[in-house]
Amino acid sequence: IHRSEFDNYLRWVSTELPSTHFGHRVDALAWDAGEAAFAVEFTRLGPDGETLGAGLTHARNLALGVGTAPYVPEPLRALAADPATPVLHSADYLAQRDRLLAARHITVVGSGQSGAEVLLDLLRSRPEGVEGLTWLARTPAFAPME
Repeated sequence: IHRSEFDNYLRWVSTELPSTHFGHRVDALAWDAGEAAFAVEFTRLGPDGETLGAGLTHARNLALGVGTAPYVPEPLRALAADPATPVLHSADYLAQRDRLLAARHITVVGSGQSGAEVLLDLLRSRPEGVEGLTWLARTPAFAPME
């Protein structure tokens, strides 16, 4: 499935599940032996990050999603922060896509789905014969999702 289709599906599901809550920050997590569950303290946040309230819920199982903040390895941070240097995180791909399509050569670094999708889009969008693309990945093969 394309990531955009998966995103649409997840957005639809999230509106259908009454137990799904957005705009919450987990402040503390501890095992509550009396409840035989995890005690999760949270803060409900407004659209500008302001505190709207606090709460406590219990969960017998946890699935952790650590967030979607882009990670740039330390050796590349200075390069990625310089607007004149053509180094960017895939999170900025769409905003920089036209610039990349005009480049003579592009190297995509990363073995995950984001790297695969950037490479595929560039392959499909650049003129045939002048693709000028290299993909560097740490894994020796593609995973089924990719």
